[in-house]
Amino acid sequence: MKRSSLKLVALLGILLLSSVWLFGQAETGVVEGTVTDSSNAVVTGAKVTVVSVNTGTTRTTTTASAGEYTITNLKPDTYNLTIEHAGFQKYTRQVQVLVGSKNEVSAQLAVTGNSTTVEVSASGETAVVNTESQTLSTIVTSKEVTELPTLTRNPYDLIATSGNVNADTNSGRGAGYAINGARSSDTDILLDGGENVNLFDTTVGQSVPLDTVQEFSVLTSNYSAEYGRAGGGVVNAEASAELTEFATCDRFPVTCTLMGLGAFPAPHEQWLGMLGMHGTRAANYAMDEADLICAVGARFDDRITGKLSEFAPRAKFIHIDVDPAEISKNVAAHIPIVGDAKHVLAKLLVEYRAIGPVPARLDAWWSRIDGWKAKHPLAYEDSADAEIKPQFMVQALYQATGGEAIVTSDVGQHQMWAAQYYDFPAPRRWINSGGLGTMGFGLPAAMGAAVGAPERLVCCIAGDGSVQMNAQELATCAQNNIPIKVFIMNNGYLGMVRQWQELFWDGKYSHVDMGEFPDFVKLAEAYGVTAMRFTDKHTLVEDMKRAIAIDGPVLVDVRVTREENTYPMIPAGSAAREMVG
Repeated sequence: MKRSSLKLVALLGILLLSSVWLFGQAETGVVEGTVTDSSNAVVTGAKVTVVSVNTGTTRTTTTASAGEYTITNLKPDTYNLTIEHAGFQKYTRQVQVLVGSKNEVSAQLAVTGNSTTVEVSASGETAVVNTESQTLSTIVTSKEVTELPTLTRNPYDLIATSGNVNADTNSGRGAGYAINGARSSDTDILLDGGENVNLFDTTVGQSVPLDTVQEFSVLTSNYSAEYGRAGGGVVNAEASAELTEFATCDRFPVTCTLMGLGAFPAPHEQWLGMLGMHGTRAANYAMDEADLICAVGARFDDRITGKLSEFAPRAKFIHIDVDPAEISKNVAAHIPIVGDAKHVLAKLLVEYRAIGPVPARLDAWWSRIDGWKAKHPLAYEDSADAEIKPQFMVQALYQATGGEAIVTSDVGQHQMWAAQYYDFPAPRRWINSGGLGTMGFGLPAAMGAAVGAPERLVCCIAGDGSVQMNAQELATCAQNNIPIKVFIMNNGYLGMVRQWQELFWDGKYSHVDMGEFPDFVKLAEAYGVTAMRFTDKHTLVEDMKRAIAIDGPVLVDVRVTREENTYPMIPAGSAAREMVG
């Protein structure tokens, strides 16, 4: 064999080994962190153990000289993590390891065998905490409490808990929150069906039956850069009215996730727009600089957080969700509340109003937000001729429908433009697949909405690629006279893939050009559906009104600018403050 051939074989062998190693790494996750004591001194030699709850697989390490530990190559699973060291109470929590994930779990261990005196400055009371007997002689209800060591508690433990029971020192999740710049006792909260309210103070492992709602209210009323974030859980819980009433009682800035659009009415003076990868700059910048974030029925997924380690670095988090699996999964909650959003918000509102918050404390914060809104509004460069920009198409549909339609979409650029430029004044007006979004979702979703709410106008904003996933359902619409109006944003591309190839692959387009075919008007007519094609922005609103007025199903092919990018945008792996476009 020639020397050049030998070199080629060797190179292929190296590439193959490298590929196997890389793919192997992608199937595992990491748990790492730092262990300190109550005085923030590092704890070396602490035993750190993770045990799979499903297989019993156990991995162990010890903390190094800097108090740090790392456990790598963990298969995706849920693990019980414990940290043990002589002279300290054992720390336990549950960790969910995902493919390629990095879980940062840092613990502050409480010393055993002694008592700690906590000065309560506002009332002058003194609470003596005995960490051996795990009792608290005086309930701390002050607005200002000195810094305390922390243990945490698992939200799963709260599901079966009722009444005033003692917390287990060895349980897992929770964290502290700041009031007036100081730090209060750590809390975990259960609102059981909206009726029973229990607060667990796990500062040093004990249980304290405090008035949870009042504690939350005190916390919220003392921050100066607060932010409310609503997700699809608010819509599912039918809690939009409670969210709106709570937010407007104290001028809280509000944003919604993609799935939560409509949970808070838009437009509204307190509405900052959608947040996330293609959210508004005002929404994302406010999230980045807020000192207190209250998330209701929302996940902290990667499209919201961007670079997780850079997400909202100044903020304390209140997380309200009916699913305990979502609490602290990606972002640690300082106050986790497991409960139905409708019940939780109703109780919080009563107590919050009772303490008489001072809205003026948010004046400087609103001034900063208004500055972002003025400097960075949602905007695009409109065409000088009759060409229809995709953003203009959505705005035209909003005008044609008066904002009163139920809107569905597929996945891609058209989905993001619809979320940005169609204001949803009420919940259940926006139907979207979200998560691992599905091309082809919009058409059948619109059919279901039209059958379920026959008195409502239902419009599907579709992509020219997505609509071809199941265009045959147009026959079902014609056969059963399902009167949906399908507006295809036709740019001749798989638009979002093309955008990423332009921005991150130097414009090397690959398999994204859809060309001129099919002819959607002929296709729809073949299925028995009325079809039209619009190409002039000057008549677009009236043209859409004409299409909407037709009885039965209608498909409209709207020809838009071919290469238009969806902005603003948080590039993958970047922080919210690094938006482009």
